[in-house]
Amino acid sequence: MITGHVVPCCGVMMSNNRTKLEELSFGNINEQSLKDIWFSDKYKQFRKMITNPIAPVPKVCMGCRAFNTAERARRYGVK
Repeated sequence: MITGHVVPCCGVMMSNNRTKLEELSFGNINEQSLKDIWFSDKYKQFRKMITNPIAPVPKVCMGCRAFNTAERARRYGVK
């Protein structure tokens, strides 16, 4: 984001809820390196969840227009 907050993809930007996205971001490149953000526990957990079809939907992905998360959230929850 222009504020330096790192979010997983452009799809979540479509929500246009900047405050929520800043809260759910993986870090801020004005405060730490992109490498540190990418290898953080939070981002590692996100990558595991997003690639597992039976894992809960990450909060930042809820409402994504590019990937229908409603059914997966109903079945496995949101985390």
